[in-house]
Amino acid sequence: MGKTMKYNFKYCLHIIVINYLAVTALLIWQVHLGFKKTAFKNQTVLKKTMRYTHIVHAAKIHRYPVVKQWPIPSKKTMRYPHIVSAPKIYRHPVFEEWSTPSKVIRRCFGNFVGYFNAFSLLNNVTIDRTLATGYNRGGESKSSAVKQKPRDEFHHYTKGFFKIPCYRNEVPDYNFNGGNTNVQTYWLRAMDAMHDNRKMYNIHRNISRLTIALTRYEYANPYWAIMDVYNVFLMMNFFNSTPDITNVLLLDSHPRGHIDSVWEVVFSSVLTLRKLPNQTYFQKLVWTIHRDTAPMLQKHKTPLPLQAEFCTTVLDKYGIVSNVGRYRKHKCRNAELSVLFIWRRDYLAHVRNPSGKVKRKIRNEDELLNITKKSYPAYSVTGVQLDLLDLSKQLELIASTDILVGMHGAGFSQMIFQHPGSGVIELYPSGHGYNWHFYYLAQRSQLYHMKWRNKDWNLEDRVNFYTYIPPTVIVSMIKDMTNMICSNKSMVPFESKDQWFDERQRRNTQNNLSRNRKVKYRNTK
Repeated sequence: MGKTMKYNFKYCLHIIVINYLAVTALLIWQVHLGFKKTAFKNQTVLKKTMRYTHIVHAAKIHRYPVVKQWPIPSKKTMRYPHIVSAPKIYRHPVFEEWSTPSKVIRRCFGNFVGYFNAFSLLNNVTIDRTLATGYNRGGESKSSAVKQKPRDEFHHYTKGFFKIPCYRNEVPDYNFNGGNTNVQTYWLRAMDAMHDNRKMYNIHRNISRLTIALTRYEYANPYWAIMDVYNVFLMMNFFNSTPDITNVLLLDSHPRGHIDSVWEVVFSSVLTLRKLPNQTYFQKLVWTIHRDTAPMLQKHKTPLPLQAEFCTTVLDKYGIVSNVGRYRKHKCRNAELSVLFIWRRDYLAHVRNPSGKVKRKIRNEDELLNITKKSYPAYSVTGVQLDLLDLSKQLELIASTDILVGMHGAGFSQMIFQHPGSGVIELYPSGHGYNWHFYYLAQRSQLYHMKWRNKDWNLEDRVNFYTYIPPTVIVSMIKDMTNMICSNKSMVPFESKDQWFDERQRRNTQNNLSRNRKVKYRNTK
């Protein structure tokens, strides 16, 4: 009896152990299958969302998500919390194009990341200013730098000026747009690899904030100066930073220009080699976008990316509030628009033009002001020479202007700060070809643009570069511009180039259909 019970107990225990092992193996197999399905599903989601997100494994310092909107986890992701879908974030179409996975190249363990062959991000980089010439110059007044040569306004670097940790101490190989004309190509030649241990180097300063480096070429020209500020603003937003925590590094030794104050007002701090110690360590250094790839120079009519945010940021930093758009209907109803004439007069614009003689000037300035005030008594008509005013006063005038009138010149670059729906009238002297820069800038800033060129050589003063503008021309153009501004037609903004092309294709298709209907109607007759 005892042997039978002992045998049955052993048999039952054996059966229980076998069943337990079988169930455990089955559970493990099911978990493995579920893990594979979940991993495959999330991998597919990541692949689909990679072109809409900007997640770079090498550059861990990025804070790309503008709006962190994580999806609700499913049962499988709750069972496996380490598998999470990518965040759904919004990025501007231009930023999506720049962050295309095939156009993002990583070198040196992610310490060098190139984007769209236009700009790059350097992590853990050291700048040795002793390997640059002329680092103790820059920021002088124009009068003290009249005899300065062009080559003295730029730094010349030797290899090792930029030091970056890289594999086997090899410099990253990368091709920028523009080739040798791109300053980033010159910077890349001045780069040298270093050991990743910073204790081996005598670092005098450590900068952890995002720093954007650029070299200004046309510092005295407002058009190119505003473009440089706008490009830095785009870089700041691309890497999800703000002006209060972003530094600007100016790698040039130009004299102080009229637009230089905008750097100090808008951004956290402005650095130059003159202000840096011999060895400076940057955790995040951006080589800004090249001029040839800059959105401001693209010849199409899509709105400038983040143009409203750029204008709002600059105007807020200067404490300027513009109510042009809010009261435009009231001003149109009562015919109370504001007209601003910008005059071009002789002044010292550049150190290599000591005479200060300026071309494309208007001879009959007072006559144009008087005839405009007489023809439009309710309008606010003023005329100013912008270079004599402080930059804050210039921006205040431009932001409150409905119609901007003047001869073709770099001062028109400030039209970007006008309220959308405003107007620009650009005048040209005889023999001067039309310039496309301000036409496309007006179109992309949602502004109406009109142009006029003198065809009577008798109205030109070729010695002093003056042009007589017929008053009837100005009165007529202001009338036409008023009708455009106060019409019910609104300038429809497009979010991307593809949307603009789709709208144009839709209109062409609609026109073709209407044309075919007319042909059929004629044939039926």
